[in-house]
Parts: sequence; C-alpha cells; structure tokens
Amino acid sequence: MKRFRLLLLGVCVLLIMSACSQTKWNEVDVKEFNWQPFMWLPYEFSNKLYDKAAMFLPIQFEDSEKTYWMQLDTGSYSQFDGITFDCVNPAHKIIQTNSSYNIVRFNGKIAGYETQNAKFVSKKDWGGIIKESDQWINIGTLGMDFFLDKILVIDFPNSRLAIVTSGSLLPTEITKDVTYYPAEMIINLFSISLTVEDSSLKAAYDTGSSIFPLILNKDQWQQLTGRDGTEPENIVLDVPAWGSSFIAIGAPAQEEMFLSDLSLGNPEVYYREDKPDWFKGSGIDVIMGNEPFYDDSIVILDGINMRFGLVKVK
Repeated sequence: MKRFRLLLLGVCVLLIMSACSQTKWNEVDVKEFNWQPFMWLPYEFSNKLYDKAAMFLPIQFEDSEKTYWMQLDTGSYSQFDGITFDCVNPAHKIIQTNSSYNIVRFNGKIAGYETQNAKFVSKKDWGGIIKESDQWINIGTLGMDFFLDKILVIDFPNSRLAIVTSGSLLPTEITKDVTYYPAEMIINLFSISLTVEDSSLKAAYDTGSSIFPLILNKDQWQQLTGRDGTEPENIVLDVPAWGSSFIAIGAPAQEEMFLSDLSLGNPEVYYREDKPDWFKGSGIDVIMGNEPFYDDSIVILDGINMRFGLVKVK
C-alpha cells in the first residue's frame, strides 16, 4: 500500500537487468509467452540491505523508442508523477485538469502489453526533474486498477511478468499446475482469505509492500505472536514510505498460517507503531507483500474472474 521512494544505493541497474534475463529454473519455460523482465530495486534501511524492496516494469510511449519505468504497486492507484511526466512530455491528451492533477490519455506499451487510449492521473506535485546523469527514469506507479479487466502473471524466480486479456492465453505449462483461490476487491484492494487456527483473515495482496510477509493491526499481531510489542528481541524497522517513514515492529507468528490448504508456515508478522489500528473498519485484516513468493512461486492476479492463482515451482 505504501510506495517506497527508492535510491540506487550504488547498485548498477545494468547488472540488475542482466540478472533479470537469466533463467533460474526450467520447470516452467514458456518460450512463446510474452514474458517481459521486471526490475528489482534494492533499498537499505535499519542497517540492512533489502535486495527486493520494489518492483519496476517498463513502459514505452507511442512514437518513442525510449523506455521508462513504473513501480508495480497493487496497493495503490495507477498514476504518473507529474513533474517527471511533464519532463518526458510523451504523446498524450489532457482530458481533465485541476490544481492537483491532470487526467491524461495515451497509447503505448506497459510491460509489453499494448494499451490504447489508457487513462491515468498525473499528479502535478509528484516526481522530480530529469537529469542527464539519470541512468533510468521512474515515471509513476502501476496499480491494481489497471488489471481489473486483465490477468497479470508474475514469475518471481525469473524476475519476469506478462499481461494477458483472457485465461485462454495462459500456456498449459502454467495452467496445468496452477491452483486458484477466490479473490475480491475490498476498498480497491485485491484481497484473498488466509486462515490461522480457526480464524479467517482478509488479506490484501500489495506488491508495494514487497519486503513484508504480513502487516496487521497491533491487537492481531499480539494474538498471533504472543507478545505485547515491547520485547527487546522484536524486529524494529524504520521504513521509508511516500517521502516519510514509519516504525514497523515484527516477530514470528506462533501458529501456522494457510492460504486454503496451502501452508505459509509461521511467517514474520508486523504492525505499524504509528498506526496500531491501521485496518480497523476497512474490511481488511492484513496486508500481504511479495516476500512469501520470492523464491518459488508464479503468482496470477486474475482481475477478470476475481481469483488469485499460484504455481509452486520445485
């Protein structure tokens, strides 16, 4: 839900892109499928380097061969960072404007998916001026609203993804092994059900909270961990978010957690110190990031049929 404002931290983007193109396993090797590489951006905070802090995917505008980048954040809305967008000034049409944002239409490709007359908000006070020294340009955020009539396939082990408009376009190498779980949109968040002991939790899948397995309200965190939040052995993270930061307190869950009959083990769970009741009254119990799927999963967000697909790669 909260997008990291990230720095390169001396990491060469060219090396990251090279790593994106390497296949790490062969169980699902679909040569004809329109896979597109995405880029992991690292970030260092609380004296630790997180090498998968945020996901960025490429965007090209009509009549331009240059590639820009957008953060994939399913916990947010799609938007352009207006200051950066105006510097790029791609072919577009402003269809509505006010003092805070423009609504623009454009043609182009987003992660290889051809989009015609797409409509995005361009926030006027967001982003920064492009410099000649910039090795890559982050132009905005791609949120779950973009995928409500599409299917997003994320192959985490190979750092690649694909966007299609029908389940019939998914290759059999994926569909024969996928398990689907019901999903629903709750306050504009793509949500699924998790269970722990006899309790059910509504979990919003948020690629923008990439490093976190789960974020909960403090009272639920206390129930799941058996702690009160003051223990010296707790994990304490000072997390940057949207130009500010917050303290996240973490500890391992005492009980095993499940997605239907699939065990997620005993994940580390967190709460925000500044917002201990963050989700109360929202219909959401927990935010789930990418961390449970980094190493061995293909995730499918089917916005057409409202289902969450998972392929476990051995």
